[in-house]
Amino acid sequence: MFGTVAAAAAAPPTTGLVASAPPVPDRDARWESGLAWVPERCGAAYQLVPWCSATDPPAYPPDTPGAAYYRPPGVRFAVACSTLSGGVDAERTRRVAEATTPFVIARELWNGALGQTDPYTIRGVTYRNARLADTAATVIGTGGAELLAALGRLEQVAVEASRGQRVMIHLPVRLSARLGEFARRVGSDLLTRSDNVVVVDAGYPGTGPAGQAVGTTAWAYATSLVTVRVSRIVLEDDPGATVDRAVNTVTVWAARVFAATFDPCVQLATEITI
Repeated sequence: MFGTVAAAAAAPPTTGLVASAPPVPDRDARWESGLAWVPERCGAAYQLVPWCSATDPPAYPPDTPGAAYYRPPGVRFAVACSTLSGGVDAERTRRVAEATTPFVIARELWNGALGQTDPYTIRGVTYRNARLADTAATVIGTGGAELLAALGRLEQVAVEASRGQRVMIHLPVRLSARLGEFARRVGSDLLTRSDNVVVVDAGYPGTGPAGQAVGTTAWAYATSLVTVRVSRIVLEDDPGATVDRAVNTVTVWAARVFAATFDPCVQLATEITI
């Protein structure tokens, strides 16, 4: 006879993309139907001029920032509960959904499985959500390189592209064991010697900008800081509609939307020898 005991509770990871993302401003509300913003992580155009000059410096064209857009994907989680043990366990369903959400967000940010098949049109222009593994990413270096050398060159170009602002470096878990002196742990974050954020996430598969599979090499990316937004979890109103009498289970669906956004002026990729 087996006694029913509590399972180890599902819990979200304490590191990775969601844990490392900067806080969302309190004023950001009603984002779930779509986001639009003017990027600031690209830095500003500048002009060097003599401090003591008798003539005005020549004019130069300033940067003209364009708006960036993102349409939040939805995600649903199916959690089966036994009707013999009381049916729907709402708290268990929420825990499982919360624990799995960070993986889903990181995987969608990397490969854009939904975003690439869900285009939207604004003022006659067609957009798709930005993703890491995209041909829009500028490839740094030629062919695979040793990990530290590859990440060093990636970080250098990324901070230059952001005019010295903080950036994020994204890489799959398989590469993390060899980070060595490149990154140090500060609380739940991995930071480089220049205090840029290194994101190692189970949701990152390591594929290339053109879909190159992982083999003897894998890929890492650099972006401006990624902001993550997640809506509250909504449980299905009528779980009784998904009862399977044959096996005495009831399936509960938990749904939410999310957004993982970054300023597109910093989007770089590099290939790393495994």
